[in-house]
Amino acid sequence: VPSVKPGYLRPLVPETAPEQAEPWTAVMADIERVVMSGVTHWQSPKFHAYFPTASSYPAIVADMLCGAIACIGFTWISSPA
Repeated sequence: VPSVKPGYLRPLVPETAPEQAEPWTAVMADIERVVMSGVTHWQSPKFHAYFPTASSYPAIVADMLCGAIACIGFTWISSPA
């Protein structure tokens, strides 16, 4: 469980998006420094609320496809496929 407090993220990110693209390595460094420090990892032995997903190559591809389709499958009627 992360040891961050509500609002920890605000001072770590800029007020506006950058005007120019940044190198992928810089983006990933920001994600590691800013985002990952506040994430409760599903596969942590201290986290028991949900089951892990996207822990294999097929699961990652399936998650990418679900995100690309952007369908909210609350019930069968909203997403029968």
